[in-house]
Amino acid sequence: MKALGWLVLAGVLTAAAPAFGPTALAAPGSSDGATALRMIEDRAAIEALLAQYSTGLDTLNPDLYASCFTADAEFIQGDTVRKGQAEIRKVITDLIASRDKRAATAAAAPAAGGAPAEAPPTAMHHVITNGVIDLVDAANARHRSYWMTVLGRGGTRFEVAAMGRYEDVLVKQDGRWLFKQRKILR
Repeated sequence: MKALGWLVLAGVLTAAAPAFGPTALAAPGSSDGATALRMIEDRAAIEALLAQYSTGLDTLNPDLYASCFTADAEFIQGDTVRKGQAEIRKVITDLIASRDKRAATAAAAPAAGGAPAEAPPTAMHHVITNGVIDLVDAANARHRSYWMTVLGRGGTRFEVAAMGRYEDVLVKQDGRWLFKQRKILR
């Protein structure tokens, strides 16, 4: 008698027999576990890309951030469309310039006798939740999730500054998953 096991694969509960071994990882319709293993590896690589994106953004690292995108990627936020890694890199360099300007304004305001201006946050964290990864084929995927930007204001004071959704088109190039298009919706 064969042992029956259950496997959650691609969001679908699938009966697997036997419970262990290569066929336990088989994707529906496949005769071995190679396809399922590739799917698991692809999902893990996409999750790592999402973490790299957030790290690049939160640490204000323009090179790390831009490396998450294809050379011809589109980054869409409202009516603004940035095309290519150089324009997408400016998301971070513009953010750095804005933070530096706010810090200078906040430092100068009391000295000039004006009301104190709010300094830039001391910490920034992008939280991604409820993510869904759809593997279209071996080199194309879609991702959608909710996001929140949580800002630290010193000590234990944090606030949700913004939130919305991501809708992403991903491609696998040279063995690495990248954003082909990232759309930010509020």
